[in-house]
Amino acid sequence: MKIAVVSDSHGNKHAIDQIFKNYEFDHLIFLGDGIEDLGEYKYLDNVHIVRGNCDFFSDMPDQKILQLGGLCIFATHGHKYMVKFSRGILANEALKTGAQIALYGHTHKANDEYINGVRLINPGALKNNQFMMLDTDRGQIKINSVFL
Repeated sequence: MKIAVVSDSHGNKHAIDQIFKNYEFDHLIFLGDGIEDLGEYKYLDNVHIVRGNCDFFSDMPDQKILQLGGLCIFATHGHKYMVKFSRGILANEALKTGAQIALYGHTHKANDEYINGVRLINPGALKNNQFMMLDTDRGQIKINSVFL
């Protein structure tokens, strides 16, 4: 299963369109800060959205637990878990939910690390034309950082 992970578009609607037109994926996870940039795409069944600290009037949830590709994924923007300072709080919250992976944004910096047995992944910022494609197979995950 291929999963596009996108965060922090901050007005870069063109990049959203490029992803939907030029990349194949089964699901897209949007990690906040630019929900309105998704336009009509936000209504698709395979698009999963959490709100960020700049999505002021959004009624989307702050976090989601997703079962995709044989994995339990904790998705959040990250600001409520202070990810700019440490990712330990996020890792512990993901552990409580049984997630193997925690996806987050907010820092605008791509990252892939393990903390307390949880894989924490940040796709970077779409406002900088960066996102990630995750390829899951039998509970394993391969990551490809993409620059538009």
